[in-house]
Amino acid sequence: MSTKDNVREIWSECFDDTPQWIDMFFSEVYRDDEAVTLCRDKRMVSALMLQQYSMNFHGCNIQAGYICGAATLTPYRGDGCMTELMSQALRQSYKRGDVVCTLIPANDGLYRFYENLGF
Repeated sequence: MSTKDNVREIWSECFDDTPQWIDMFFSEVYRDDEAVTLCRDKRMVSALMLQQYSMNFHGCNIQAGYICGAATLTPYRGDGCMTELMSQALRQSYKRGDVVCTLIPANDGLYRFYENLGF
């Protein structure tokens, strides 16, 4: 199975998006080079997208990372997968020159989790 297929499988299990929206995202937006993934037991169990955008900040264009679709398969939740994956993503964001890295938590319960990771 390709990286794209694995990420799509995780996304479909973890989010309530319609099949039409998922089809659009994975045909129009998804890029393999923006996928950050984690494997356990020879299986991809956690994934996120680390997209890069140019952002105007006080009149200057800067590179910004945007994390979306951060998800872990249910049997692997609570085992540190997302913490490890977010650490990988933030290192990649820094190495490629992003000045900031942002995300929008999917629900109120995630604010503390992301705050503990430096957001």
